Amino acid sequence: MSGKTIAYLRRINTPREIEDSRQLRVAVWASVSISIFALALQGVTSLAVALASIALVSLGSFMSWRRRYRPNMAVKVFIMILTVAALVSFLRQVYAQPYDPRMPLAELFVWVQVLHSFDLPRSKDLQLSLVSSLILLALAGSFALSASFGLVILFWLAAALPALYYTQQSRLREFSTEPERYSIPGLSAGRLAVILIVLIVMISMGGLAVGAFVPRLNTTYVRSLPFSIRKAFFSSDSYHFTNPAYPDLPLRPPQSATKANPEGYFGFGPYLDLRTRGTLIDLPVMKVRSTEPAYWRGLSFWEYNGYAWLTQEEEPERVRTTTQPFNIDYDPTQAHAASHTIIQTYYIEAEQPSVIFAASRPDLLYYPSDYIYQDESGLKSPFPLDDGLVYSVVSSSINFSSMFSSSRMEVQGGFLPYLELPPMPERVHDLVAEIVPPGAGPYGRALAIEDFLESEYAYSLDVPPLPSGEDAVDYFLFEHRRGYCEHFATAYAVLCRMAGIPSRVVTGYSTGDYNPFTGLYEVSLGDAHAWVEIYLEGIGWVTREPTPGFTMPQPSQGSGALWVFRDFFSWIGRNLSALLPAPLRSAFKTGFAAVASAVTALADGFLYSLGEAPWMLFLLALVLLIIPLFWLARRLQRAKGPPAAALDGPLLAMHDFLGALDSLGIRRGASQTAGEFMGGLSAMVPGLDLSGELQLFERARYGKSSLDENDARRLRLGLAAALEQIEKCFKPRLRRRRSRASHTGA
Repeated sequence: MSGKTIAYLRRINTPREIEDSRQLRVAVWASVSISIFALALQGVTSLAVALASIALVSLGSFMSWRRRYRPNMAVKVFIMILTVAALVSFLRQVYAQPYDPRMPLAELFVWVQVLHSFDLPRSKDLQLSLVSSLILLALAGSFALSASFGLVILFWLAAALPALYYTQQSRLREFSTEPERYSIPGLSAGRLAVILIVLIVMISMGGLAVGAFVPRLNTTYVRSLPFSIRKAFFSSDSYHFTNPAYPDLPLRPPQSATKANPEGYFGFGPYLDLRTRGTLIDLPVMKVRSTEPAYWRGLSFWEYNGYAWLTQEEEPERVRTTTQPFNIDYDPTQAHAASHTIIQTYYIEAEQPSVIFAASRPDLLYYPSDYIYQDESGLKSPFPLDDGLVYSVVSSSINFSSMFSSSRMEVQGGFLPYLELPPMPERVHDLVAEIVPPGAGPYGRALAIEDFLESEYAYSLDVPPLPSGEDAVDYFLFEHRRGYCEHFATAYAVLCRMAGIPSRVVTGYSTGDYNPFTGLYEVSLGDAHAWVEIYLEGIGWVTREPTPGFTMPQPSQGSGALWVFRDFFSWIGRNLSALLPAPLRSAFKTGFAAVASAVTALADGFLYSLGEAPWMLFLLALVLLIIPLFWLARRLQRAKGPPAAALDGPLLAMHDFLGALDSLGIRRGASQTAGEFMGGLSAMVPGLDLSGELQLFERARYGKSSLDENDARRLRLGLAAALEQIEKCFKPRLRRRRSRASHTGA
């Protein structure tokens, strides 16, 4: 019985429809290897694991080729056992890290690829490996934060397209009784390059077209947002702020100005020293995936002492959680007229201070820690933000609205710390009285101060040191009259407080540059910024931008029609301008910005016109339908040849000659030249010589001068005689064919 069972198992496991194409196997092996290597490039697996996996896939592919005609029962049992082990490992990892199963899933598919490579006898098995490699590539792409991943996709396509080609070739050969009738053209390197270019153009244009009409919607999430695996660190009893760029920062401003570090922003610390001077190196800091553009808030400062801003000295509250996310609570006495949420995921690319960046008013935080710190200045991490850290935030945002200007409610109380100021020079008080319009509400007063700063002062990074004993706001407003964002934010916050509006200075990063290919905002150190939040009664803390040249991102940005074209041209301008000399860079950026604005304005105007006159859409569709029909009609007309009325004597004679031959069943091929067709006729009809008539026709058709009367007559008579000779040869054949057809029909 056991012998019969083994024989039966061998019989059912004997492979059928064996795939003998070496080219197909090599192409599939290359696709799988590239997809595994892509995981290593994105840090999903280590390089050693990827290389070991590729080596095992190579060994398995070679063994599958050599043993493709054997049952391989032992190999199948071995694959089954290890596949179950891989599944158990996957489930265990998902249980340990339920928030982001992508890495365990990638490991599972690598196992599947390695094990499956040892048993690939049929074309279907190779196709399964190809599909699995695409899944691995998609998993690697979900971790990609740069458009350079497109090169990996290009290499994968260069291997996958030949695999599909050879798969089709094998399928036609397998199912056809006459394989030579179904042969397809050879796949040369040039043809493959053309196909790749066409695919890239089609995918890019298709993506831009889809992105132009599909807004970046504020989507919901099912269970969790991405964040790193929990970080191991030693707990401490109290919070200690750390900034890698300023490791020895004191808790209070020193007597002399803080020395600037070009590799770190001085605005992330216990205080914001307005005496600090220096520029920052434009290095990558982080990438942010967000449902809409925003400022990435870090810290807020409430106390102004004349030359610096300070945070509160009290120990921040420790917020704990046993399961993600953190739920962030706020003072219930402070209003917050939230209108929508902003979902963000932060990918840290350079070590940052122990500050948790987020769009204004974070409510939910997915962070790799059991606890964080919170106070009035913001959210703080118990450890610095290392390169590779990932966390997500859900913030509730307040839309800019006309209700701000219509609101005339004054702050009731509880905001004294955000109204306090040191003694200010009298001329600053006089300036506030001059700027603020009589009877204006809080927002009207704040807007008047913004307009004044924008119109009267210049943004500049070349600012002289603050003289000893001078007030930073007084010196900026009346002496130097130019400065950078910290100076404008300070002046605005101080003037707002003097006008009775609670305010605080905020430091963080501006939005950064949007990459339309990755969907990420690329934030660099040069995007470090300072702005202001003012409190409006019944509305809450509202973000304001007082620095000239900077504009607060609006919720509509990135969600309207054709937004992607503006971002696409801006991305091209930013990247190509880096290749140009410095003198041309500004002009190049300006040119691309103008093109982007023109395309966006043209598209918006067109869409507005469609809204006002819907019949234009039907007219456009009719025009788009008529153009290809007209083109097709012209092609058909050219295929039929010119009408007889448009031909002269010699050409008309040839036209009639060809028409008569067509009635005899002798048709000229679409790709045949006149010489080839005449030569074929001479071969079919014994004694027929059309060389003279061919020479006269070519002179009439392609010569610079027309035939004279004698030559035209010779051509007509020669074609007529040739037609009689052809009819004598072919008409008996036609009669016999018709006779056989009539007998068959009877």
